[in-house]
Amino acid sequence: MMVRTGEIHQYGVENNFGRPGVVKPHHTFYGLEIVDSRIRDPAACFASFQFVDEIAYWQTFSFLTDYGVLLAIFLIEGARRANIMTLASV
Repeated sequence: MMVRTGEIHQYGVENNFGRPGVVKPHHTFYGLEIVDSRIRDPAACFASFQFVDEIAYWQTFSFLTDYGVLLAIFLIEGARRANIMTLASV
């Protein structure tokens, strides 16, 4: 997988649906190297799924919506009064 993300950083990803072409990721997005270096590989991994075909696009979208629901549940549970000063509140 590391080889594939390296290729995506260097050459980009071929977009096979919608507007055809090559999509190249930005080298820096936030301007902070510590943040950009942490986000660069997962973004390249998702880009390789996003632009391959329409089914992979919708699977990635579904994954992100599922993650959003779980994150909302964790935030709500962490804010409950019973979880004050516990690991769940972090």
